[in-house]
Amino acid sequence: MSILSLFEGFGIDLAAEAAKAGAGLVQLGEQEAQTAIADFEQLFKTGVPFALAAIRDEAPKVISGQEKFGNACTTVAQKLEAQFGPVVYADVQSIVQSTWNGLQTIAAGLCG
Repeated sequence: MSILSLFEGFGIDLAAEAAKAGAGLVQLGEQEAQTAIADFEQLFKTGVPFALAAIRDEAPKVISGQEKFGNACTTVAQKLEAQFGPVVYADVQSIVQSTWNGLQTIAAGLCG
């Protein structure tokens, strides 16, 4: 057996193993993505009532809108962390902002 044919065989074997590993990684990635989506959906469903309460509690305070938003996010983050453990703060901000946007849409429909 020549050294060239040995390396060619090794390359073919390596390519086959890489293809198997690649397929496994794709499947793992799909599973992880589905899990992440399900986790965020649960976080969002749980977080919206917290966000509504936090927005309601912050609204009457005489502080800036940014400060009210930050306080509401902190409150929601603390409640979600107590239930789920560490959460991504950007997700909490998204929940509070989405809840606020929903409230504005409802108010516009009632007043419009």
